[in-house]
Amino acid sequence: MTQSSAFTIKLILLFTLLFTICYGGSSLINTLFPRETFSPALDFEQYLPIHGQWVWVYFSLPVALMVTIWRLGWYEKWRFFVVLCGELFSGCLIFLLFPMKLSFHAQATDAVRIAHIIGMTHNYLPSLHAAFAWTLALAWQHEKWTMRLLAWIYAWAVVISTVAIQAHHIADAVSGCLLADVWWRVLSRYDYQINIPKFLTSSIIKTRSTSR
Repeated sequence: MTQSSAFTIKLILLFTLLFTICYGGSSLINTLFPRETFSPALDFEQYLPIHGQWVWVYFSLPVALMVTIWRLGWYEKWRFFVVLCGELFSGCLIFLLFPMKLSFHAQATDAVRIAHIIGMTHNYLPSLHAAFAWTLALAWQHEKWTMRLLAWIYAWAVVISTVAIQAHHIADAVSGCLLADVWWRVLSRYDYQINIPKFLTSSIIKTRSTSR
């Protein structure tokens, strides 16, 4: 196994652990300590039909994220990881401070119900699904224009899927995209100052890698 592959696997496993703890933890806290919830739904949204076929686009995001991080260079991998973690931590904090609820009336299919279960309780605004998809597209911005175009088409498809399967309201999806954009811009300014912890790698020279 190459050093790059080992580093990538460590990042994937670490993020999976952090996501499980933070995302699941915020949902558990909101369940154990119920409070007044809010709905960011626009008036017309509660009458929208559900489009279950979009659930497969929704479910494809974890695979797409892994493909993206494998494609990136050393420091691009690390920045991608840090941005996703920033979105995760800030998103979960918002979930705790402002617990939300869904306001849809359409009946869900079995596959869509699974997506809703994965979404857990009150973890709606901002949509981390939309945030992660938006970050994915931003991570491909230095590739060829065809790859950039495909990345943005895919990101938009994921964002649309969150509303199409009624896992999120429009406000959730929009706020998720904005969250991703903010974190990407902030981290881009301090790109060279974000050191990779030694427990993840001990052999990376702290300069931007141009290898792919």
